[in-house]
Amino acid sequence: MVISARSLLLGRIRAALPEGGLLVLDAFPPDALSDRKEGTEIAERLWDGFWAAGDYVGLKASFVYPEASAALDRFLIVEPDRQREVFAWLQYLAPEQLSAELAESGFETGAPLDAVTGLPWAGGAEAYALLATAC
Repeated sequence: MVISARSLLLGRIRAALPEGGLLVLDAFPPDALSDRKEGTEIAERLWDGFWAAGDYVGLKASFVYPEASAALDRFLIVEPDRQREVFAWLQYLAPEQLSAELAESGFETGAPLDAVTGLPWAGGAEAYALLATAC
């Protein structure tokens, strides 16, 4: 049996929580992947200074992998005295799939909630949240 990195992480989180402990996760559903576009962006102080306090140039390249329900945002941040690369992988999961993975790791979940408002999730491409209780 192959254990995914996500399963290992969820197992470690479960082991750290007491019974009844809560874990809140937010995620994007597969419908949101169709909104993703591949492309590049370059700017001085990319994202209005998000990446560093001083001067820098930021480069972002976005890639979409529909067969894996995943996307990658690759960033290169170039400051006067250093440079960094950040790889931000996003996997798009249906609430049922994430709930099943949480259950395998010892959590119970309720219905998905809107990730911003906390109200019941309406479906579609909007982000959702799951409240998982350690059992």
